[in-house]
Amino acid sequence: MLTIYDDDLNPVGELPRAQAHGTQHWHRVVHVWLYGTFRREKCVFLQKRAAQKKTYPGFYDAGTTGHISAGETPEQAALREVREEVGLALQAQDLTELGQCREDEAGDREVATVFLARASAQDFAPGEEVEGMIAMPLGRFESLVRREKDGAAARTLSGERVFLTRDKLCRHPESALLAIRALQAIKEE
Repeated sequence: MLTIYDDDLNPVGELPRAQAHGTQHWHRVVHVWLYGTFRREKCVFLQKRAAQKKTYPGFYDAGTTGHISAGETPEQAALREVREEVGLALQAQDLTELGQCREDEAGDREVATVFLARASAQDFAPGEEVEGMIAMPLGRFESLVRREKDGAAARTLSGERVFLTRDKLCRHPESALLAIRALQAIKEE
C-alpha cells in the first residue's frame, strides 16, 4: 500500500500501488544515485532495468528507485530498494539526502526523495529487477541529463564498452541534477 497525498502533500489515504498510479494524487518514491571510482574516474552507476519490468524495460535508471510503502520512511525505503535491486548492504549513515523533487508524467504523480551513496563496483549483486549495472563518468552523465549530447560511452562493470543514448535513459532530470551538483562538490578520492 502507498500513502497518497493532495497537491499540498497532505496525506489523504492509502491505495494499492496499481491504483495510486493514474490518480490525481501524489505518492512518494526514492531515487538513490550511486557513485564511485571506476577505472580511476568518478562515475555514476546506473542500473539497466530488467526486460520484464512493467515500465521502462531495458532502460537505464538511477542506481535504485522505488516506492515508499505506507508507514515507511524515505530512508527505510532507500535502504530496502538498494538491497533488493542491486544487492548493496548500505547503512543509514551511508545515505546523503539531497532533497525532494516532483515528477508528473502521464498521470503518474511522484514526489521523489533523492539520496546519494558511495558504492564499489565489486559489491553490486543485481536482483531480478535489474539486468546489470554500468559506470558512466560524471561529465558524460551530465551532458546526457542536460541534453547537450544524444549519447555517451559507459562501461559495464566487467569492463565492456556500451553506448547509452539519451532516449534509453529514464527521465529524472531534477533528481539527476541534484546528484550531479552534489557529486561535483565531492573531492576526488
